[in-house]
Amino acid sequence: ASQAQATGSDAISAAAATVARALGTRLIACHTRSGQTALRASRERPEAQILVITPEQYVARRYQLAWGLHCIATDGLSDMASFVRRTAQVAHLKGYVKPGEIFVVTAGVPFGEVGRTNTLQLVEANQ
Repeated sequence: ASQAQATGSDAISAAAATVARALGTRLIACHTRSGQTALRASRERPEAQILVITPEQYVARRYQLAWGLHCIATDGLSDMASFVRRTAQVAHLKGYVKPGEIFVVTAGVPFGEVGRTNTLQLVEANQ
């Protein structure tokens, strides 16, 4: 496994694993266009499962093989709010979290730009 770098993206991924462990959450969800955020999350080897949401089918296929990643390709995610909504729905429907459970989300703002992982958010799963 590669070493973490001194970048904001690496720091957010490390923080997501730490927050998930501290809160006892069962899921870390990350948005990625290139797959790099997914690899960063995998490198941290969190106890929580890692759900990867990407608009790119090839990224979902390629990174499904990385340690601990569960990848889903989906489109129609134009901003952070739509990503959080869709991720909460998918996480609940796929059984990663129960209604009302909190999970960790990482993404980049402005949304959808490669190399911009700079946001960590706690989200409540849909009822």
